[in-house]
Amino acid sequence: MTAARSPERTTPERSERNPAGLAAGVGAYVLWGLFPAFWPLLDPAAPLEVLAHRVLWTAVLMAVVLTVLRGWGDVRGLGLRGWLATAAAAVFIAVNPGFRSSWADVRAEFGG
Repeated sequence: MTAARSPERTTPERSERNPAGLAAGVGAYVLWGLFPAFWPLLDPAAPLEVLAHRVLWTAVLMAVVLTVLRGWGDVRGLGLRGWLATAAAAVFIAVNPGFRSSWADVRAEFGG
């Protein structure tokens, strides 16, 4: 007969908690809350231009992250399954409500 295993602990003990994580979470919520204040600055830009900037700067940021973390070898080593998972993740991210509303603006602008 095997001994029953205790469930794995998922909540860190108080001594294991990192205050930097709390600060990062609060900072993210504050930035996310302030983000709409800058939307009027985007009025002169066409929706397609905003979308192009989102794609371009995300690619630049990820290239920097991969360089700093030395992750290019992992990218080069991806097999078919890894690339399919990456493509699926990209599709799921692309069809989020923000992208859909941007695409609706683009279609309205170009009469689509």
